[in-house]
Amino acid sequence: RFAEGIALMQSVVKRAPTFALGYKFLGEFYESAGRLHNAVTAYREAIRLNPRDRDAFRLLARTQVAMGTPQAAVATFEEGLAILPGDPLLQAELAELYDSTGHAWKARFLWEAVASQSVDLELSRFAAAKLVQKRPRSVSE
Repeated sequence: RFAEGIALMQSVVKRAPTFALGYKFLGEFYESAGRLHNAVTAYREAIRLNPRDRDAFRLLARTQVAMGTPQAAVATFEEGLAILPGDPLLQAELAELYDSTGHAWKARFLWEAVASQSVDLELSRFAAAKLVQKRPRSVSE
């Protein structure tokens, strides 16, 4: 019933064009319906209206990865981190993206930051585990 959700949220944002959450929901309906370009547009509008909404950055980056444009997703995470410096969830998801695209050396710095600075214990432990998995081997190993 994604078409119904899209129609409903289009009506909401038409009536309340500054309602950032409405655009975020619209983007999620578009994404679920496979209308990824429309989702990107909706997420961008949500970010424009509320640039401190880290979830909008995360959703936009996820959509960009699904579209086969991981570099655009990296740029989106970097944009989010410029507005929300040190946000551990954005850092962790960017690190995951770097890991999945063969840039583990870029991910390591982010995992270290999340492991040492995050107040979310679960996320901090996850990052620490990522660092253990990626530790360089010594000559004797």
